[in-house]
Amino acid sequence: MRESERIIANTVSILREGLAGCQVNGPEVKIFVKERGFYTDADASVQCAAPEFAPDDSSAITNPFLVVLVIATPIDRLEVSSIYALYESLESLQHYIVIDEARIYVEHHPRLTDNKWGYQAYYGLEEIIKIPSLSLELPVASLYGKA
Repeated sequence: MRESERIIANTVSILREGLAGCQVNGPEVKIFVKERGFYTDADASVQCAAPEFAPDDSSAITNPFLVVLVIATPIDRLEVSSIYALYESLESLQHYIVIDEARIYVEHHPRLTDNKWGYQAYYGLEEIIKIPSLSLELPVASLYGKA
């Protein structure tokens, strides 16, 4: 199993264990940004409302609450910047998390008031990402399988 696959599996498992009443999806579920007519992949996503699907693809949702991407290369980092601009237009999206496969580094972008986005970086295995709106804590060590 590649490191990125292990991180994705850990993340999906932690989300499923920590969230009651929300649907946790793995990488098999795509995101459709209807305002832009664009499909994109997420390594994990969470829906807390009834799922809304793309008009022509029932494996693509339009209303994620949280999206997680795992990056492995500098090219992935460039793609994340482009995808982030797309995700900002999703009204349902409240949290965007990027996990770096190559080093201990996680970014959390929560939606703030007035459609602004926050940013918090985590560099240590001992750190915990807190998402109060979901009553959820994501230990960085657990995401990397180092707990």
